[in-house]
Amino acid sequence: MKCRLTREREVHEAIAPPELIAQCERRGNFLFAPVGTLIDDQQAAMLVLMGVAEAADDECAAATVRTPEQIEAAKTALVKLEARIDPADFAAFDAGEMIGYDVDGNIVPGPNAKPKPTEEESEI
Repeated sequence: MKCRLTREREVHEAIAPPELIAQCERRGNFLFAPVGTLIDDQQAAMLVLMGVAEAADDECAAATVRTPEQIEAAKTALVKLEARIDPADFAAFDAGEMIGYDVDGNIVPGPNAKPKPTEEESEI
């Protein structure tokens, strides 16, 4: 079963086959498979269902039949998971009102963030 990565993914060298390691890029102590890397493994369908790869053969395509809406939902869920968005903030994230959190856990405003009222406006 084969898939092709649509997002860069970390690879655990201890369990990865040599042909996969040969396609990867090392950054410090970590190994990353770039976008476009072909994965030939029984777990390929899981990567497709997670939204980080696309099916690259008929077997994988058959195991991962989904509607376009389901595919987009999986990709959106992955973005939220990787950004560690709190479920209470999903609506603000989806609306573009925030893009994540700073190191102190405060919301980082997004392109659609509502401006904070000035002191004068809040007194009115």
